Amino acid sequence: MTDPRQLLDAYAGEFGEREDYAPSAFAALRAVLDLHKPYEPYRDTPPDMFCAGCKTHVTMTPWPCATVKSITDALEAK
Repeated sequence: MTDPRQLLDAYAGEFGEREDYAPSAFAALRAVLDLHKPYEPYRDTPPDMFCAGCKTHVTMTPWPCATVKSITDALEAK
């Protein structure tokens, strides 16, 4: 999977400086990506990655989660 932050940076670069074009939208996307990042809870087993933003005390959502996939798909579709 392509790194969603790289895709976001490339997309932002098409419009000049991020701060000049929809700064709140880019800040919101970055905040979501900061929350939904890879999380590896088990260091002694094969590297299973989970989403830090989706995990609860009961469930572990595989990473990339649906949120990250949706952002990545939208940025790749341009």
